[in-house]
Amino acid sequence: MAAPAQLLAPTFTTSSIKVLVPHFHAAALHLLHGIEDKPEANLSKAFQDTALEAVLRALFSMPEHEARENLSALVRSYVEGVGRPNLFDVFARSDDAFGFALGKRQRFQSRWFGAIAAIIAQRKADPASAEHRDLLDLLLSLKDAETGETLSDAEIRDQSATMFFAGSETTARLMFWAAYMLTLDTSEQQRLQDEIAAFAPDRAHSLEDLAHWPRLRNVLLEALRLYPPIPTSCARPLAPTR
Repeated sequence: MAAPAQLLAPTFTTSSIKVLVPHFHAAALHLLHGIEDKPEANLSKAFQDTALEAVLRALFSMPEHEARENLSALVRSYVEGVGRPNLFDVFARSDDAFGFALGKRQRFQSRWFGAIAAIIAQRKADPASAEHRDLLDLLLSLKDAETGETLSDAEIRDQSATMFFAGSETTARLMFWAAYMLTLDTSEQQRLQDEIAAFAPDRAHSLEDLAHWPRLRNVLLEALRLYPPIPTSCARPLAPTR
């Protein structure tokens, strides 16, 4: 089940997304602390870890603790294992085709549904428990303008899954390729460092503050142009929409 795009759109307006800036800032610090003082680092893995960190914080305000680590490990096990496409996926004509090969995915789904349901239930029982406002707060507050209905728990769960598995991997790839491109152009590295030094990251508390880094924005856009995380899309609408 997926919520209509018209209903979800307000969640991703500038006024809504700006509440997530502190979460992204915390995820960036997580990255720096993970690689500082090391003679070498696997940036591909570090960026994947950071992207998951950002999603966990932005979705559920989950700083480092056991529950966050358990959910993160669950996601990683799926992305690195049963979530990878295989030969059966190529020939499957429906979601339940080749049922004999779906055992691990079904077990993951059961664990995932249970974990997200517990988070949603806890937030509904104690809405003030989040350290900061986050995407879960925004999803819980959404109402259909015509009917007044809110999103069901299943719809919130599915949107959370989309942000995990689509948002984190694409963001990690973007960071990796942007870093790779900068290793090939030391002059651009220096210009970018000068731009960021003129407006230090600690001063960035809103989306408007990011306008102080136009060169960084252009670097990211160029990385997306040359190395798009999703170069093609095979999605098609299930029904007419407007």
